[in-house]
Amino acid sequence: MATILQVVEWARPFVSNLFLLVDGGLEPALSNANIVLETMLGPPFVWSWNRNTTTFTCTVGITDTVKASLHDYGFIESGHLTVPSGADSDANNIYKLQPRRQIEMSYQPGRPSLVSEFLDNLAGSITFRLGPTNPDLAYLVVITYQKSVSELTAVTATLPIPDKVLHIFKYGFLALALLYDQDSRFTAINQKFIATLLGSQQGLDEVTRNIFMSDWMSVVSTQDSTKLQTQQGITARGAL
Repeated sequence: MATILQVVEWARPFVSNLFLLVDGGLEPALSNANIVLETMLGPPFVWSWNRNTTTFTCTVGITDTVKASLHDYGFIESGHLTVPSGADSDANNIYKLQPRRQIEMSYQPGRPSLVSEFLDNLAGSITFRLGPTNPDLAYLVVITYQKSVSELTAVTATLPIPDKVLHIFKYGFLALALLYDQDSRFTAINQKFIATLLGSQQGLDEVTRNIFMSDWMSVVSTQDSTKLQTQQGITARGAL
């Protein structure tokens, strides 16, 4: 596993040895690394090496269940429930739970088919909500989730990704470095990053892919605007 500094040293020859750690500081390298990392480990992307599970038995008539100490929780990937062994029908059968962004409170009893993250107290306590019906039995629920990404605060930090996908991170980092340098090669490398990232994921529908590309280009546009404002500020100071 590589450090940010190793990726910086790899990228510099591609950008004419541009200083990515300005004045001995951490920027723009650190911010660029965090942006790419958060993109790779955020929805809709799921990775076998970034996966964890949590289980709970829901309470009859209660849609919400609080799970504490989920300090690595990022977002729901999938879920399923098991019918209790003592049920009159379907005993021990397993049914899929479809993740939803939001589910309204329900008072209609039945077997839930949806699950959402209802509340996050930002301290490791997650409230999961089942729906669209109120649990009529004490189902055993298993939630598979992708782990959250912690912000990197030093260029010596080790990237929390395996070597087999390091090339994807490098493409993203290099794209932002080229954007910072206003280099026309940005477009080609950015397309390479998008293609390799999407290519690493199976089963993403076209709508999801388009939403990601729109969100990423919004991030890129923001970075480009910030760089331009910085350059204008430097020019203005030089004119004084």
